Parts: sequence; C-alpha cells; structure tokens
Amino acid sequence: MGAVIAVQLLALITVVLLFFFRIAPALAILVFAILFVRAVSGLLNQTVPKPKKLGISEVGFGAMAVLAVGTGYRLGW
Repeated sequence: MGAVIAVQLLALITVVLLFFFRIAPALAILVFAILFVRAVSGLLNQTVPKPKKLGISEVGFGAMAVLAVGTGYRLGW
C-alpha cells in the first residue's frame, strides 16, 4: 500500500516540476491530483470491486486524464 501511494505522489511531484519548467500545463497538476486521490481512496476502500466495474472506471479515468492534459496544452492552461 505504501509503495502505491509513494509512486502516485512521485508522479504528482514530477508533474509539478514539469509545470515549473513550462513543459506541462497547469491542468495536468489537477489531473494528477485527482488520480492521486483516486488511488488513495481505492486503497482505503475495503470492498473489492467487480472486474468489469474496475475496468470501466480505469478507462474513464484514463480518458479523462488524456483529454484534460490535451485540453490544457491546447488552451494553454
């Protein structure tokens, strides 16, 4: 559990640094913060989701991340 949180936090810190060096848009920070919260809440949740529901959720969050970061680049956010 600790390793998952550490890796998610490392990803968030990396995106913040990329934003600082003007490589990533600011919206990417929000996206990775949402993904961090999702990972932590998923680990703290004691119920095991059905594979179909988990897969749909992962596809949804992945699509949201790609679209939001792309939008951030396109609009300069």
